[in-house]
Amino acid sequence: MRIDPRSGRHYPNEDWAQWRDAVVLSLKFQAARQDSLPAGVMIRFHIDYYPADKRRRDLPAMEDSIWHCLERAGIVEDDSLLVTGTWVRRTGRAPGAIINLDLEPLGAETENETEARHA
Repeated sequence: MRIDPRSGRHYPNEDWAQWRDAVVLSLKFQAARQDSLPAGVMIRFHIDYYPADKRRRDLPAMEDSIWHCLERAGIVEDDSLLVTGTWVRRTGRAPGAIINLDLEPLGAETENETEARHA
């Protein structure tokens, strides 16, 4: 992340931005062939992660990157709707890291409705 000292604006690392743009394009292509998720619905996720090497990874940062890509691709309207799920690191090596992602709507109840019900 680069920050412009004059404006304070944040600019992503160029390598990450290229990766993000490629992922967003792939997500848009895949989403066009599937039913869309209902708007405003909380979502359960399941991620199978196949690492390309044995290096340790910052999973919360990886998850955040995936959420931003889903939002940028228009698959979810707000990444705060991704509320529960599992992340499984699989064994075996691939030529590049692979992530299989499943998203499931939890119902028509919005986060505000959930908060109101629990108040």
